[in-house]
Amino acid sequence: MMTIEEQKELLSELEKLRSELSSKTSLIESLKSEKSALESEVGKLEVEKSSLESKVGGLESAKTSLESKVSDLERQLEYLRRKVFGKMSEKRLPLDPAVLNEPTLFGDLLTDEEKARLAAEADKAEQEITRKVSVRKSSRPVRKPLDVRGLEIRERHIYPNGVLDSEGNLLPEYTEIGVESTDRLEHIPEQFYISRDTRHKVALRSSIQIAEPDRKPILIAPLPPQVIERGIAGASVLADMEIKKYRFHLPFYRIHQQYKDIGMNISPSTLDGWHEAAVEKLKYLYDILRRQVLSSDYIQMDESVVPVIDNEAHMAVKGYMWVARDAIYGDAFFHYALGSREGKVAREILGNINHPYTLQTDGYVGYDRFEKMEGVTLCACWAHARSYQKDIVIKRASLE
Repeated sequence: MMTIEEQKELLSELEKLRSELSSKTSLIESLKSEKSALESEVGKLEVEKSSLESKVGGLESAKTSLESKVSDLERQLEYLRRKVFGKMSEKRLPLDPAVLNEPTLFGDLLTDEEKARLAAEADKAEQEITRKVSVRKSSRPVRKPLDVRGLEIRERHIYPNGVLDSEGNLLPEYTEIGVESTDRLEHIPEQFYISRDTRHKVALRSSIQIAEPDRKPILIAPLPPQVIERGIAGASVLADMEIKKYRFHLPFYRIHQQYKDIGMNISPSTLDGWHEAAVEKLKYLYDILRRQVLSSDYIQMDESVVPVIDNEAHMAVKGYMWVARDAIYGDAFFHYALGSREGKVAREILGNINHPYTLQTDGYVGYDRFEKMEGVTLCACWAHARSYQKDIVIKRASLE
């Protein structure tokens, strides 16, 4: 039997346990409430996460679209810069077609073996260029001596002061032991001079005229042939003028100024008249060259812009110079039809050809009529074809 004290202690311990149980139960209820709140917060966070992931996906899609647009715009800007400011020549294309960043005309038609051979040739050319450049950089350039073998030598002798007598002879107390020569290249400005042909007239003596009445009583030498009949311009002046105009591309007003600076004031209108006379004399050679070029089986033709001075408008206007070239031997002649670019000019140039031939041109519509002519095989220029293809690629990219 438990004593009363033991019972009291047991009851006290039981009360403590009940109190702790109640406290633990309250804590459990509080934790359950916190768990429910946390689960609700986790649900909200998961919803926000899904929303953010959706937004990130949209932003990535927008970023990809913008990057594509930026790439297209950069490609178009590069093309426009090259069109406006760059050279339109196809002579300096990269050796490796892959660096062109654009499709090639026949890249898909090459076999693997042909592509490998082409890559090997490109690598070989690249190494050769690198080798030449490296050698040029590493070695010190050697100045090439001037070739003066055909020049006149004007020599002057210089002696020390006081060693020559009044007649220019070396004084007896001195003996010459050697010479030192120093050469300089000098230039004499061009100059005009008058070439005068003085023809002397002679007459038979009176006694001979009476004895031989059939002989001409007065004789004079014929005038040597002149480029311009009864003109003062000699062949050297005309040749110099034509060289300045066509070799160094000087207009008549600059030639006039140059001549004026050396003392001969020749008006531009006079120069123009001399030019027409000189060209007329050279027309025979021009006609021979033209017939030779047009007799070829393979002719290339093009028309290029040249600025022409319009005296009435006081400005330069656009004109066109035509060129026809023998693609086999390289001979060429030029044709100027008052700056016209009409298709009839091409027909005037090529109209007298009466043998089959191949004509290579660019895509100018003025040549389209030759495609239907009998005996003419019209072919295009691959450089222009490549340029047109590049234009199509860029325009297509801009539309997309």
